[in-house]
Amino acid sequence: MDKMRQEYLELSRLAKKRIRVVEGAFLYQESVELGEGKFVNAYRLEAENDRVAFEIANLQKPTPLVSLVKSRRRVMAGINLGSMLVVDGKQKPVFSGYNLVLDKGSIWQYPSNTRPAAIVVNGNLFIKQVKNRGSIRIGNTYLRWVGSNVEEPLRRGTVKIFGIFDVDLVKKDGKRVIINTSGWVAPSNTELLLGCIKVRQEVTVREISKSKLNLLDFWFVIKGLRDDLSGIQIKDRVAGSLQGMKDSDVVSAVSLSFRLPRTIEQFRQSVSRELIPVNGRISVLDENYRKSWSVIAFRGSRVIMLVVDARPSIENQKGMNVFELHKFLYQDLGVNFAVCADSGQSGKLCVRMVDEIKVMSNLHYINLHNKMPFWDGIRGRPVSSALLVSTSQK
Repeated sequence: MDKMRQEYLELSRLAKKRIRVVEGAFLYQESVELGEGKFVNAYRLEAENDRVAFEIANLQKPTPLVSLVKSRRRVMAGINLGSMLVVDGKQKPVFSGYNLVLDKGSIWQYPSNTRPAAIVVNGNLFIKQVKNRGSIRIGNTYLRWVGSNVEEPLRRGTVKIFGIFDVDLVKKDGKRVIINTSGWVAPSNTELLLGCIKVRQEVTVREISKSKLNLLDFWFVIKGLRDDLSGIQIKDRVAGSLQGMKDSDVVSAVSLSFRLPRTIEQFRQSVSRELIPVNGRISVLDENYRKSWSVIAFRGSRVIMLVVDARPSIENQKGMNVFELHKFLYQDLGVNFAVCADSGQSGKLCVRMVDEIKVMSNLHYINLHNKMPFWDGIRGRPVSSALLVSTSQK
């Protein structure tokens, strides 16, 4: 084991600090005690909303967050957003972003279920609940669309859209790999499938099929009645809109994990609507479900980008459960509202300091993409979406 990885293998408690990054923006670090010897380390950037500009970076090719921040000189900081399929095996989708991915008015992925999203308009950041419904134009055909998790039969004039969110994973030898039977969308004898991809700046129809299609080969797949899709042709442009959101080419948005409302009861109710149960259970409601977290929060005029750092293999450093996270946000930090952007080893916060890009959280990360695993804590998992903040004028 190399020396660098040894330093990051186990957390050390942090001295509580506040570091000025630029005028109106500060980096904070501290350890959070959880009782019985358990603790996590927390890092957060707090910035005055009227002094910074936000940007959502949606990437066709996943990129390490530190590389993304380093490549954009005006960017002061960045935090990962969790709207992506994380795969360690060789089999990968052509595009790894999932649920809602909206880039400058163009929908790259349609939301499978209703959940919160980070939305940036002209440098301003908003958090809004985005529904898994809307309208869509395919060539010269106008239809309504619903997300794949809407449990209702297809009707005339409505299509259902399947995306990378509908691909299932399993852990095999420590690696996250795609289940072979997962990702296939099959039509009935009255339905048709449209496999869609992004070509340059437009999303178009690449394949029209009466038999099943594999989601890994497309950005998304549209299922509709043959009578509705009979006029569609290969290379037809696909352009959709979201219910309750105005069309605009300056809007970018990405789905987040779930809201963290002010009270625990409100949280229990909202998370049950926003997350899809697995085997009848929502894992985050289990007090033993401990993770590292990426969070976006608001307090007065400040926006907070927070990462909670953990070490899953160390007994007293396995992370926070969501109830401890809620307490830390509302009781200790005094936030007005918060939303979980991501959890697990993808979490990173990168901040541009005077002489370096400071990288925080999950520095123990082991890259499993090659035959020989290797320590890759600074780069970490490549991300498909990130929230960036700069001091540029809005």
